[in-house]
Amino acid sequence: MKSLEINYKVSNKKKIEVSIDPFDETILEWNYDRTGDYPDDGFKFENTKQQYSSIKEYQKIMRPLLLLETWQQVIQAKAPGCSTYPIRIDVENYVYEEQFLIIHTTVSSDSLEQSGLICSDLCGIGMGTSALISSMPKTFKSFELLDRVNYAKIHSVKEKKDNRFKLEIKISAMSRIARILYVEATLFLTKVTSLTAYKREYTALFGLNKYDLLNDIMVPKNYNISQTINVGDVSEIKSEYDANQSQAEAIACVTASPGISLIQGPPGTGKSKTIVSMMKFFFDEKNKTKVANFPEFSASKKRILLCAPSNAAIDDLLLRLSVATDLKLVRIGRKEAISSKVYHLELEEIINKKLHDLVSELFDYNKYRQEIQKRNKLEDKLRLLKNDKHYNNNSENDKTINALTDQLNQCNKTLLKMREEKAEKENSTKKIRESYEIKKKKLVKTIL
Repeated sequence: MKSLEINYKVSNKKKIEVSIDPFDETILEWNYDRTGDYPDDGFKFENTKQQYSSIKEYQKIMRPLLLLETWQQVIQAKAPGCSTYPIRIDVENYVYEEQFLIIHTTVSSDSLEQSGLICSDLCGIGMGTSALISSMPKTFKSFELLDRVNYAKIHSVKEKKDNRFKLEIKISAMSRIARILYVEATLFLTKVTSLTAYKREYTALFGLNKYDLLNDIMVPKNYNISQTINVGDVSEIKSEYDANQSQAEAIACVTASPGISLIQGPPGTGKSKTIVSMMKFFFDEKNKTKVANFPEFSASKKRILLCAPSNAAIDDLLLRLSVATDLKLVRIGRKEAISSKVYHLELEEIINKKLHDLVSELFDYNKYRQEIQKRNKLEDKLRLLKNDKHYNNNSENDKTINALTDQLNQCNKTLLKMREEKAEKENSTKKIRESYEIKKKKLVKTIL
């Protein structure tokens, strides 16, 4: 594995706003039926350079490569064997917005869940009949048999009160469907792939002039790793943090100086394992002087944000960390996308558990249930003794009945006292639940 570093300055800038319309326009004009390595016959791109003379030159070279990456993902998503789940939509209205046409429709929550569609998804959209759709195999090749199939993008998804969702679907104003579209037309929609990652890449590419890393990207400098690595540190990392030679060198390089580090390696070389070992190193108290280059981390609350390109990747990383370390881990993200293996680490789950424990501390429900069980057993014993004719008119048995009766009376007194305490505590619990949101915000700050 190789590790590269770039020094950078942190600045508090506002969120970078870049119009994504040019990116959408290009993609939505692609031919849905086309396959192959390139989105069109005239597609051209250039090789990357070591250095760039201007931002425009960098963007000119990188934009086609980003489009090519997007195209390859689209083709892969539609590969033979991949399933499609079309949903029917009825056009309620549509409006033109410059080079786009925005279709308005409403779908049920069940249909939306079945389709898996979310905002920024790239879709196939076509005309046909319900009978045709239901009779077709659920493949993208079959979906192409619909009339005038085009690419579309989920522009927005908004929940309505009646358990239905309002969709805005963006298509090219020059598409085949746009030319014949009418209100109440029946269309079919199927998810192809998510464009979220490519949208972020496009935003970063065309917001480049607002980044502090601009000079390092335009005119990168060679970095000699061997000048940074301390041989003694590498040996220590290997022996104490379960890392091999290249993994230990990568960790030593990351901790040697502040900046952005890129650890690169083919599948199976242990990149995820390196991250786990790195977390062990960073959170080990004896290394606090070695991570002094990261003042934000060295502050009183040591926190690291781990990100990954997919939910599966971050869940796998969390699972590894939960097994290999005793670090406090919190999973942040959409609940439905989180693996059941790490669901207990989800932020909301941790908060609910803490609130539940807080309520449980107010009243001992286990002791209350045990007292009820004790009373029930005493009542059963007394009932059996009084109903058994062999026990009647026997002084010894009368003593037993009297003793059990005394125990039952004492048990009832205890339960009465506990009920009063329970009512009082439940009133306190109600107040806790009423201030749930306030406590939740405080807990979020505590956890994070």
